[in-house]
Amino acid sequence: MRGFKAACRAEALKGRQSSLPWLCLGLPVLVALMAVLFFFLMPDSYRGAQSPLMAYELWNWWAILQPALLALVAESVMRRDSRQHLRPVLLLPLDPGVSFLAKTVIVLAWSLVANLVICLEGCLLPGLMGFVATPFPAGMAACLLNVATTAWLIPLGLWGTAAVGPTFGMALPFLLEVGIGVSTWDTPIWWFLPPTASMNTTAPALGVLPNGLPVEAGSDLAVFGLRPLCSLLIALVCFLVLTLAGSRWFSRSEAV
Repeated sequence: MRGFKAACRAEALKGRQSSLPWLCLGLPVLVALMAVLFFFLMPDSYRGAQSPLMAYELWNWWAILQPALLALVAESVMRRDSRQHLRPVLLLPLDPGVSFLAKTVIVLAWSLVANLVICLEGCLLPGLMGFVATPFPAGMAACLLNVATTAWLIPLGLWGTAAVGPTFGMALPFLLEVGIGVSTWDTPIWWFLPPTASMNTTAPALGVLPNGLPVEAGSDLAVFGLRPLCSLLIALVCFLVLTLAGSRWFSRSEAV
């Protein structure tokens, strides 16, 4: 697609010169500090050198705060163009839809960076403190699943910021992910709802449910079976549909 690489490079350059690096590195560090704090606030009977509780805490806090990070990053990437009614995008010598695709790719890249930091923290931090850490293969699996299953929030946040405003662009994906996900992750239809995908598809890899309890043998989430796979595929389809719809909306936009 003509101009796509140049648009991606431009968005990446703008991102490096903004607060995005601090945001995508700082929030995972905050999550680690919260996990350590809550771990040591637990009763002694729950803690121990052989307990993976600290790693569980880290991944569970990340499941809640990751949507907030994506909403903030998407809003930040779109904010300047939105404030100027998309004129910086619409006046460029390329299809505005290409710019939307480039923004989506850049936010997705930042999501991968943040998830890699969480993966390293979960795999290294508990071990350095003498506790059970997340095995690296399980951590990488959870990292990639988190990136894939939350990707649909990115075009939603970009479109919401451009079409309505920054507050709407941040609130819409966060409220959908956390509001619906928290209330439906243990219902029979969880696999059909994209907001539950990031909470449940990582459970087979990490061995922990969204409520912090270990996955029981015989549970649908004990192994990465049909339901987690369907949940992953539905989330990816939503990402593709929303990305194409957002790009098409950008292409039809007019400068005002």
